[in-house]
Amino acid sequence: MTDAKIVQFADDITLVSAARDPEEAVQKMNSALQQFEQYAAGNWLAPEPTKTQVLYCTGQNKEDIKTKCRMAG
Repeated sequence: MTDAKIVQFADDITLVSAARDPEEAVQKMNSALQQFEQYAAGNWLAPEPTKTQVLYCTGQNKEDIKTKCRMAG
């Protein structure tokens, strides 16, 4: 995975993406989510989008971020 760092504990997985520009961070996270979905499908894993959460850490108002992170499902 090139666009995010993976942190795993038991059956929980966290993807961490960072960039100076919030839109770039969202693009990186969407790319990482797509890569993870492909990995999961090839390894009999079933990510659950309804249990997925996004945490934006920014000095900018998160409502001002036009692009949102998306996970298929």
